[in-house]
Amino acid sequence: LARREDWPVPAGHFTTVAREFLRRDAAKRVKQQLGLVVEGERLRLRFSHLYVVTSVNSGAVLSERSDLKARWLAFLSELDSKRTPPASIGRGPFAVSRAFLYLASIAQAKSTAWTSVGASTALAFLVLVCFTHNVRIASLATLVIAFVVVTVVGLVHVYGWKMDPFESVCITILVGFSVDYIVHLAVAYVDHEGVPAHDRDARTLRAVSTLGISVTAGAASTAG
Repeated sequence: LARREDWPVPAGHFTTVAREFLRRDAAKRVKQQLGLVVEGERLRLRFSHLYVVTSVNSGAVLSERSDLKARWLAFLSELDSKRTPPASIGRGPFAVSRAFLYLASIAQAKSTAWTSVGASTALAFLVLVCFTHNVRIASLATLVIAFVVVTVVGLVHVYGWKMDPFESVCITILVGFSVDYIVHLAVAYVDHEGVPAHDRDARTLRAVSTLGISVTAGAASTAG
């Protein structure tokens, strides 16, 4: 503007003006943001990297950062629908951001956590059916596993924690931690040797007395 030049730069003159700009001292900080290549006798633009700083910092709450990502993607989509990039670039604008990548990682971790919980619980049920040959006991044991998962996830909310990748990994292995104790007691209940099959109280007492100590010790060592 100070040189009384046209702004915006006409499309036909853009590459020439950009090359002249990159030769100046003022362009030291942005030289890597324009990719110009020689193709035959012509100079073509291959990419343009626009560096943007927003008022939302990395420590902002997750919802604020997610809202920023959604608005940026909507803006780029609208821009892509209105403007056609030069053929030498070949594609429209897209966002590259560590903050956005982190948000995507969190979303993926959450999705993986719930998928893992569902798959692990279903697998635990099938294993219980195979070892106990009792669908009712297998169902009750699986229900207890589900209660453990719901309790832990509820406590995450009560404590005010967020479902970040760390918490999501803990949720992923939660079924594996809880299934061990529940399965031992379920199998011990079904294995009613020396106890009448119809006496549920006696079977429960036997299961707790024979494996209760081992299960409690296992829980203590896991906690330790």
